[in-house]
Amino acid sequence: MVNKKSPSSTLCLEFSNKFSKDEHFDYEKLIIWAKNSGTTNNITADQLLEYSKSYPFKTDPVIFEAKILAKTINHIYASIAEGKNPLEEDVVFLNGSIEKTFQNLIITPTTSLKFRWGWKEPQIASPEQPLWRIILNAGETLVETNPKKIKKCEGLECYKLFIDKSKAGRRKWCSMETCGNRTKTRKYRERTK
Repeated sequence: MVNKKSPSSTLCLEFSNKFSKDEHFDYEKLIIWAKNSGTTNNITADQLLEYSKSYPFKTDPVIFEAKILAKTINHIYASIAEGKNPLEEDVVFLNGSIEKTFQNLIITPTTSLKFRWGWKEPQIASPEQPLWRIILNAGETLVETNPKKIKKCEGLECYKLFIDKSKAGRRKWCSMETCGNRTKTRKYRERTK
């Protein structure tokens, strides 16, 4: 379940918006975010936090990969939002991440005779597990989304990306409550001077 208050309501963009500019995030921040976004359940999150305390040398490479993944998603989607093709090296990195992730992907039946994506449950929680859903979502969103719907917030000093799901397709801000109100207030003040 994705956090309803997120500006993009797309998991990969929530992740990228949160972490692509944060050079100091660590494994604990990643797990807390994954738990709050519904990417990881509470039991797995607790197991992964304990694991990271016991084996930090095994979670450090995951954070390194997560930082690159966040920036890569940001680069790819920002390029599309600007009407440009993404850099080949960004696409190659995302494809490599997708390839590793798909080893863990399965389909599972639901009660209504439909299927959904699921994950092989490893015997021990894998430190990379919080990234799996993000990587899958990044690929699915690129394949399924009209490129004209991928946008960058027009708010001053805002770098967030989002999928415009409005009927008219004219959404300008990541969030009306923050960037939208700030922009409208600033323009009003400029007009009334």
